[in-house]
Amino acid sequence: MSILYTAIDLYVPKHAVSNSSVHRKPYLRSTRELRKCAVKKSSLWRKLRASKHDTAIRLKYRECVYQWRRLIQQQQEKTEKYLIEANSIGSFYKFVNKRILNRTGIPPLTNNNNNDEVVTDDHAKACMFNDFFASVGCPDNGFTPNCSKCTANCLDNIDINESNILAAIKKLKK
Repeated sequence: MSILYTAIDLYVPKHAVSNSSVHRKPYLRSTRELRKCAVKKSSLWRKLRASKHDTAIRLKYRECVYQWRRLIQQQQEKTEKYLIEANSIGSFYKFVNKRILNRTGIPPLTNNNNNDEVVTDDHAKACMFNDFFASVGCPDNGFTPNCSKCTANCLDNIDINESNILAAIKKLKK
């Protein structure tokens, strides 16, 4: 029995893994309208590539692109609203981190100084960038320019009130 329990512990997953769409969050699915618009946009793009100077197709394609962008924006707003209403800090940070993290990194570089050696190490890449920027930059001559203060055109007081702030916020894009 101990051999059987050891085998179960080693090879049986501890949690269920599912590929079904039952567990997906409803806000992550694209709508039928969005999918149809994407197919239409793709079709119009192929037609436009075939006849580049047809203004009617170009106009239809542009209208379709604008509609597609509007639908994507609505889907993103729906996703953000769902995350806010869910009141889950973990889901919120997961969503934000997906948008701000850069996972691509710097691709391999070729070092022309060392017989076209391909550099993949991050530290070596950083050193290559440092060497390049140091070679094209100007050395410091030790001279500090004299910066005199000009008080004639100085902003001494700024009036900030609620109506100005609301007017500025209304001018911002969503």
